[in-house]
Amino acid sequence: MSVDFYKNLPEFTSFEEFSNADLYAVAPSDWFVVITDVKGSTKAIENGRYQDVNTIGVAAITALQNILPASDFPFVFGGDGMSALLPSTVMDSVQKELSALRLLSETQFKFDLRVGIVPMTTIERHGGTISIAKYKMGNGQCLAMFTGGGLSLAEDLIKGNIEQYGVPKMEQTHVNLERLSCRWHPIPASNDVVLSILIQALPDTHTPPQTRYQQFSTELTKILGSVQKHNPVNYTQMQQKTLKEAHQSTARINPKNWKMLLISWFVSLWYLIPWIRNMNKLVTYGHSMTEHSDYWKFDDMLRMILDCTTAQQKAIEQLCHEWKSKGWIVYGIHLSDSALITCQFDSFDDGKHMHFIDGGNGGYAMAAKTLKSQLKER
Repeated sequence: MSVDFYKNLPEFTSFEEFSNADLYAVAPSDWFVVITDVKGSTKAIENGRYQDVNTIGVAAITALQNILPASDFPFVFGGDGMSALLPSTVMDSVQKELSALRLLSETQFKFDLRVGIVPMTTIERHGGTISIAKYKMGNGQCLAMFTGGGLSLAEDLIKGNIEQYGVPKMEQTHVNLERLSCRWHPIPASNDVVLSILIQALPDTHTPPQTRYQQFSTELTKILGSVQKHNPVNYTQMQQKTLKEAHQSTARINPKNWKMLLISWFVSLWYLIPWIRNMNKLVTYGHSMTEHSDYWKFDDMLRMILDCTTAQQKAIEQLCHEWKSKGWIVYGIHLSDSALITCQFDSFDDGKHMHFIDGGNGGYAMAAKTLKSQLKER
């Protein structure tokens, strides 16, 4: 059955395999593309509200997981929003959940959250396609990879005709975001700089995009060694928000939810008591966050948040400039001194928590500005 399409998709476990076209399967025609983004996110980020933007971006994924477990549908976090594919059987519930999230975004964050849904049949009618692969992380969780150009096409359709594809405000006013957590300060760079990188291969009659991405990945490995060694999530560098900050964050995400406010205070107090903070379970959880983070992904472009030395940063920028000059790619790079982390938490056990990563001071959104500018130049 097509409802089990993603659940039954074979997995791959090596970063280098993301460009292997044989691992991708075409999404079923009876599924739907769901895309959210914060309107005016660039201005909000420039005003210092990048953590709020990230929170609403991840909140959409959390809302969808109220309907289906993460293992049953593919999604990707993009900084100021997310993209996902879901089967037709749950679309009524999807609209209600995301309509309620639109209301929360407006009342608690003063953000206008754009929510659009496009049938795969419409994508196909416009000549697009979406193929999906499933990368299995060390903790057993999976990240979806997307190719085929259909996500970008869906985004263009939504922005071009929100009346047709947009999700209106509906009767449901409550969305459960108890699993969403934002209790960590930005993570300072362990090396010199945190790079937010977007790489998009350009059409080429001689070299398929997947080959180009593989070639770029090979060159990147020459500069960095193992990409995994540059994951910005480093528990020894991480600091909890203050009691007041954690309370304010929880109150905005889960307004009038006294249970969550009490849990937030309780957990914050845990980390203030050395013998509790240093318990094996908490320390193991903290260090496992590295393997539970989405610091790199692929959705018709390569997205990475990497902690690098200055020499590595310059080498990566030079590589990108040379490839752009040859007409092979467009790219966006944003530099910051930290990475942002927004968390989903069910328990301390492996596979029961997930951490969504962006670069500080706007990360992906600022890098996307440069990439879009390069596309316009062409």
